[in-house]
Amino acid sequence: MQPICKNKIAMSNIKSIDNEEVPFYSLDINKFAESIIWFQSAECILKNQNTFLLYIMRAPETIAYNHAKKYFGYTDDDFRQALYNAEPGIIMYEHIWELWNKRLNINPALPFPKRKFFAE
Repeated sequence: MQPICKNKIAMSNIKSIDNEEVPFYSLDINKFAESIIWFQSAECILKNQNTFLLYIMRAPETIAYNHAKKYFGYTDDDFRQALYNAEPGIIMYEHIWELWNKRLNINPALPFPKRKFFAE
C-alpha cells in the first residue's frame, strides 16, 4: 500500500527515464481500492461501488478520481450515481460535497447527507 502524500508534486504522475508517465496509484484495482479504503479488504470494498467512489471523493483533490477514470473505466455517471446514493458520514464536509456537485455538473446541488438522530 502506498502512503497518501499531501505534497502536490509527489501526488502528480512522475516521469520515468523514458519520459513516460508513471501513475501515483497502483494499476492493480485491488491495491488501488485498499489504498483508498485502507481498513477493509479489496474484495469487500469493490462489492459496493457507490461507497468506494464516495471514498475517492472524500478529498477535494482529483488525483484518485482521475486515476479511477483513466485506468479502471469509471465514468462521471458512476460518480454521480454515488452522490445520488450517498450514505451520510463518508463525505464529511459540506464544502467538499458542493465541490463534487459542481465538478460533476449536478445542478441544483444535491442536499448534503446528514445522519438522523433519535430526536429527528
